[in-house]
Amino acid sequence: MLHLLQHPVPATPNPARTFGPPILNAYAEIAHILGRAMTSPRPPGVSSSNPPVPAPRVGPPPLAPRVGPPPPAPRVPTPPGTAPVPPAPIQHVAHAMQYDPMVSGKMHNPATGRPETIDSLLNGPDKDIWTISLTNEWGRCTQGLTKHRSTVTAIIGSSTIFFIKPDQVPPGRKVTYVNFVCTMRPGKSDPCRIRMTVGGDRLDAFQDVRSPAVGIVDTKLHLNSVISDAKHGARYCTGDLKDFFLSSNMNTYQYMRIHRRYIPQEVIDEYELTDEHFDARGYAYLEIRKGMYGLKEASVLAYDQLRAHLAPYGYAPVRFTPGLWKHNKLRTTFTLAVDDFGIKYYDQTDLDHLFNALETKYVLTKDLTGSSYLGLTLNWNYADGYVDISMPQYVTKALAKFRH
Repeated sequence: MLHLLQHPVPATPNPARTFGPPILNAYAEIAHILGRAMTSPRPPGVSSSNPPVPAPRVGPPPLAPRVGPPPPAPRVPTPPGTAPVPPAPIQHVAHAMQYDPMVSGKMHNPATGRPETIDSLLNGPDKDIWTISLTNEWGRCTQGLTKHRSTVTAIIGSSTIFFIKPDQVPPGRKVTYVNFVCTMRPGKSDPCRIRMTVGGDRLDAFQDVRSPAVGIVDTKLHLNSVISDAKHGARYCTGDLKDFFLSSNMNTYQYMRIHRRYIPQEVIDEYELTDEHFDARGYAYLEIRKGMYGLKEASVLAYDQLRAHLAPYGYAPVRFTPGLWKHNKLRTTFTLAVDDFGIKYYDQTDLDHLFNALETKYVLTKDLTGSSYLGLTLNWNYADGYVDISMPQYVTKALAKFRH
């Protein structure tokens, strides 16, 4: 760059043919711009053959005398018997924001724009809330938390993972890591949710992992069909299966490890974990016996189990439309995206038939208003024959993510 400024190259119609590589073209263009900025324009009436006489150069002003730092204030002795006042704690700006429980999705750090992690949340201003959420997730995935809890707060586990000692991992089997997905879930019983997921990219799958799921186009067509049949009594509601992936049995177990700092003390006490359960680097080992989020085969295991469960009740997937289900006699149809149901029904009795079928095996959360599905906010106007579809807070979250 300095060479180009000191020895400018004559302008050509095509600089790319003169300098060759694009990086040199960029340097030449910057040098040309800087050269124009450093060249002062000629005053009116002054030609290039008669340049103006430069003004005499004025030296820098004399330096002001250097002043030393002020003397320290005299120290006032503390009266005897008076406890010293500790300095006020300094709160980091990145943790100075309490997250709005009405804004769904991942939280983003207001200073960096990056998504919050399990480490930043467990050390932030809401660390007590997120520690409880982490402890509850351990209870859901293991055999529960009952020893140190009342019957009201006790958690009945799904027996998805089991603690084992490091030497109990079968020879030749791969051991993967654990991911923690931290999100806000408005309208849920536990809005601050930590979901434990498996690093499935490091594990081998021992079966076909493909699972049908509804797409956004088919979802909107299904919503439109509700409006088209609203005059005939069609209505819409949604449902959500709790811990859907954590209830499907696996034929071949998988293995993962997790560091001790992510295991709350209540979990250590519940399962009486000792140093024998940790390796030299502080990792505990877990055997995965049921489907779990992050496993390649988890989705198809849960899907096959749901299909087998609903078949005796008359529900089955539509053959050529993945994610769309119907009943063999009733007019009820629904779309399925993992564990979220978007249900079109005509009669409360028909709706109860589906709910009862699901509740014989799963824990079901119902929303009879049908106001939210797959991140879409739905405002139904059956009488006027339309539905408003929107995504509130989408721009707000994008602005926070990109620190705009």
